[in-house]
Amino acid sequence: MAFAVIGFVYMLVNATTLIDQRAALGVPIEPWRAWLLELTSLVGWMLLLPPILWLAARLAGLPKRWLAIACHVAACLAASLMHSLLMLSLRL
Repeated sequence: MAFAVIGFVYMLVNATTLIDQRAALGVPIEPWRAWLLELTSLVGWMLLLPPILWLAARLAGLPKRWLAIACHVAACLAASLMHSLLMLSLRL
């Protein structure tokens, strides 16, 4: 639940910032579009949260620290790619 609340606050800040910045540049964006863009990002992270937490628990138990770090770096790259793909699929 805490992740959803933090994600919502993050979405709130990003959407309002996007609306303000685009207006300042003279290229306004419809508010619903900015909110939808940020909502798809939040939904993507919420869908990825269970596997991320599962993997974090498994990596914490690895005996070799360097292996845990290498796995963490690889997982971060994979999560970023999956987040981008989820956002893309939700926006189509």
